[in-house]
Amino acid sequence: LAGQGGVVRAWSAYRAMRNALAWSFLLSPAIAFADPAISGDLNISKTDGAITAVPGATIIYTIVVGNNGPDPQFGARFTDDLPSLFSSDSWTCLASSGAVCYHSSGTGDINTFLDLLSGSTATFTLTGILDAAATVGISLTNTATIEAVSTFDPNPSNNTASDTDTVIAGSSVPEPATLALFCIGLAGLGFARRKG
Repeated sequence: LAGQGGVVRAWSAYRAMRNALAWSFLLSPAIAFADPAISGDLNISKTDGAITAVPGATIIYTIVVGNNGPDPQFGARFTDDLPSLFSSDSWTCLASSGAVCYHSSGTGDINTFLDLLSGSTATFTLTGILDAAATVGISLTNTATIEAVSTFDPNPSNNTASDTDTVIAGSSVPEPATLALFCIGLAGLGFARRKG
């Protein structure tokens, strides 16, 4: 009987541990048990095609997530926490052949998942407006991350990408009415010179 009691206690402990792990996985999908024998090298790049940004201007980031293989990556987690100086932000996700975007669009910070066969990609287009009160001279940095969940990633060093712009003052463009008066003034000056 003592031996049976030990078995029951061991089984109960096993069930409690199993249930705890299951709940941990459900509450945090990034927790998983990846087999190193099956691997897919995730990679990411990010750019807005510029090195400067003007307060009040629209900024568009292009983020490309890929899988160098050799095996598929299912349920890879993609995150991008937007800068506090961003507003009116929205994003889309476009999957290539062999890839799946769990969400095709959204607003605000990005926290979604991707299926990526070897050689496939998912392209995010993130659009936002830089706060008109942004301080000139500061750096605007945005970082995106892709994280393996179900399959081992042999090279996590290429799972994060950032883009940094320096905030600069915008160029002063004359209002149309002001520009028209300026042109009239120049024309009048030329006429006076010819008359003189």
